[in-house]
Amino acid sequence: MSETYPNFIEARLLATLSQPPSAVGRRLRPEDELADLFQVGRWRLRAAIGQLVEAGVLVRQRGSGTYVKRVPERPLT
Repeated sequence: MSETYPNFIEARLLATLSQPPSAVGRRLRPEDELADLFQVGRWRLRAAIGQLVEAGVLVRQRGSGTYVKRVPERPLT
């Protein structure tokens, strides 16, 4: 695999977020559920989520969860 696991997971998360209905404001599933869904370790999933937080796609709210802030129109680079 030429891309890193966080980038691979990030791409899968973005593909999921791009599906209707509009994802903006939606809370993501808990990290342990997403890790099972994508069949990756939780720390790898957290790295991918961290990249999306830095890109302004997701926002973390302590004690509440991770929410979709915006859905990019084109893939992030």
